[in-house]
Amino acid sequence: MLGATPRLVALGTLLWQDHLLLAPSTIPGDPPGWRCPGGSIELGERAEDAVTRVFIEEMGRRVEVLEALPVVEDIRSHGGETGHELSFPFVVQWRDGYEPFDLAPIECFESTGERFQARWVPLADLHSGGLTIHPAGLTAALFDWLNRRATPAEEVPPRRRTPIRRPLADGETRRGAQRVVALGHLLWRDHLLLHPVVEAGTPIAWRSLGGGVGFGERAADAVHREFVEETARAVEVVESKGAAENIFERDDAIGHEAVFEYLVRWAPGHEPESLDDLECVESGGGRFAARWMPLEEVLSGRNVIYPDGFVDRLRGWLSEGADA
Repeated sequence: MLGATPRLVALGTLLWQDHLLLAPSTIPGDPPGWRCPGGSIELGERAEDAVTRVFIEEMGRRVEVLEALPVVEDIRSHGGETGHELSFPFVVQWRDGYEPFDLAPIECFESTGERFQARWVPLADLHSGGLTIHPAGLTAALFDWLNRRATPAEEVPPRRRTPIRRPLADGETRRGAQRVVALGHLLWRDHLLLHPVVEAGTPIAWRSLGGGVGFGERAADAVHREFVEETARAVEVVESKGAAENIFERDDAIGHEAVFEYLVRWAPGHEPESLDDLECVESGGGRFAARWMPLEEVLSGRNVIYPDGFVDRLRGWLSEGADA
């Protein structure tokens, strides 16, 4: 499905009295299974705001976010057609005063008005592995979080309460688009490979090489493809660093990106001979030069480097490497 964009979804894993709240999965073509409550992320909406909004819309109850779980890529067949979702799962808890009275099923409503029941499933049943939970990998991430929470030294401080996004007024529309991006952060000889982002009327900014993730394409595969297309050199993924949200406004339109970040290295035999600029070619034929920026300059904060918060994350990754 050329040109299609993976769907962005926010999920709320709600634990209460040693049970997890689950709803039946109703995706056509899927085998019978379960999912956590959640729904699509709207254009320009933060994922954690989307999950709190959906709980209100579907069951009339408020939750607050405790912590984000790792983003899950979900590519699978639905009745002969490929489905591609990018799920942002969060551990949530009831807001004070919104807890139900008991573990009875909760009546919910889809945005279409269709009814469904969310049920409380004992954690012991999840441990047994007898239930099919969509997307794959979510249950393992949840139990990993539970194991970390069992260690007092790793208790997570309470998060701020996220605001509910303002609904659109009658006739109001939002301009813009969502897309999924994969970036490869290439550190070599104490330098980081970056290319300039030049826009009229704004200071020059920088970002790592990468590009859009195609429908049905794994983000890690997209990074490899983009490097080959742009530099004619191959890289290998060293480590996934999760996904960040990048939401901005330009020319009265909202840009909304889910950005997968990877640490990569040159594949054997593909290292350049020096730290000279690399001549690169965009998919549309445009040319640009990628520059090796000294790591000291990157960490200094003197330059604007996308996505937001990247320099702080890089500083943390480097610290983790030094401690290992």
